[in-house]
Amino acid sequence: MKTDTQMARPSHRRRVLAAIQLQDPVWWCLAAIAALLAADLAGLQGAHETAIAIAACLALTALLDDRTPKRFRSQVRIVYLCVMALSFIPAMGLLVWIQMIGTFVLVLTGYCPLARVMALLPGNRSAGLSWDLMRHVMLYPVTTGSIAEELGSHRPTSLQGPAF
Repeated sequence: MKTDTQMARPSHRRRVLAAIQLQDPVWWCLAAIAALLAADLAGLQGAHETAIAIAACLALTALLDDRTPKRFRSQVRIVYLCVMALSFIPAMGLLVWIQMIGTFVLVLTGYCPLARVMALLPGNRSAGLSWDLMRHVMLYPVTTGSIAEELGSHRPTSLQGPAF
């Protein structure tokens, strides 16, 4: 017999399948970026440039919708675009690998490593930085919305201070 907690928590398989959002144009853009970064690493000319163009469109769309770069969604997309721009510098080529892996993780599971790290930045949290907070943010289950908003409503009692 399943407990109430087990019944309320979707299975891992259902969470992963929920991350694949075929109806969402942003999901398709991110899937295309991941594929283009892989194609770039395989030597396809123009793939990296196309990926950054799509990332720029995503960042611009978020900025226009949010009307401010202070919203967490806009911050994540702007930083993603800046990291991709840095990866054009030959000495920063490792960033393409990191971004490709992170984007595939996001597309396939819904877990965004960049958003988790950004949720720990001082402007996106009001509690002091601690190992407990870092563990909580990095290991928090996949969310369907903003990790910053989700964490604000599900803070453990051991993490004192105002919500994110």
